[in-house]
Amino acid sequence: MAKMFDFDMAKVPLVNMNQAEGVVAASKGDVQGLLGWQPNLYRLTTMGGTLYATGTTLYVTDRPQRLPDDDRLQMNHSLLLAAQIDGKPNTLRAVLRALLRADDLLTKDRPRALDAMEKELRVDRDALTVMAEANKYSLALDRNVAASLAFIGQWAVSINRAPRVATPEEAFAPELLRSLDPSLVSWTTTKAEK
Repeated sequence: MAKMFDFDMAKVPLVNMNQAEGVVAASKGDVQGLLGWQPNLYRLTTMGGTLYATGTTLYVTDRPQRLPDDDRLQMNHSLLLAAQIDGKPNTLRAVLRALLRADDLLTKDRPRALDAMEKELRVDRDALTVMAEANKYSLALDRNVAASLAFIGQWAVSINRAPRVATPEEAFAPELLRSLDPSLVSWTTTKAEK
């Protein structure tokens, strides 16, 4: 956002705190803003706070401005990580099939999916609904997931948490997902897959 709106980020002191503490601090005016995630942002807005931006949408103008995929403020995807896929491919296939069923439930029966999420996450229904609507649920392995890997990798390098950005070819193993649903794998390696 500093680049988009041409302000000096060095003049904005950041205070690292627990998200719940951040909601309380922002609601009392002890801090000027909160960088956070749902349901914390929802809680703060219900206390009178103003939402300025999410990773995908700006709220600083008269109406929400959805950012194009390539210009998002944040790229963030959750990925299933496995140390070794060759040893137990049937276990990983079973996990992927369960995730595919969950994704299908989110798509076709959102109220039932929210019931399960509410029970598991222990988040009140209104906040959970806002959170679920803000997220895009998909098992697709596409260019956006590769962009997310680059985004997180660049951040990790910038704070000296990683020596270099990992490439998608190093991180992704799309074969099992492709075997279950080829339509979900649109990202392809630039090298020949082995």
